[in-house]
Amino acid sequence: FVQPHLSPSLHRVDSNFPRLKSNSNVTEADAKKFIPAQAMLTCFYSTNDEYMMSKFNLLAKENLDKIRHIPCIAIQGGQDNICPPDSALDLHEEWPEMELRIVTEGKHSMYDTPITCELIKATDRLADI
Repeated sequence: FVQPHLSPSLHRVDSNFPRLKSNSNVTEADAKKFIPAQAMLTCFYSTNDEYMMSKFNLLAKENLDKIRHIPCIAIQGGQDNICPPDSALDLHEEWPEMELRIVTEGKHSMYDTPITCELIKATDRLADI
């Protein structure tokens, strides 16, 4: 058995949610707003990964053709052990219109400083389109 890695945001949700829920002034809807998007996405994909992988293949031509026209800049950590650069290279091979930036010293998290810097540059460029 391998203990899954939980992101820091999940730990924050786990530790704060009971306190929020026990406060009589906080509704369940208010508490749900507290859960950050990253934590929700992590939970969703951790739970539904098998379904997603068996039902949706992004690399399939018919799927890529649906999004090929959308400007995209992918940022990939060169030292990412969770999603190795090979996956980004495979995607770029099938979607050459996508700009791929491999950050040599970058790891997995968007909070990793080299990755954050590239994400900001990419966001600024896409904002000008």
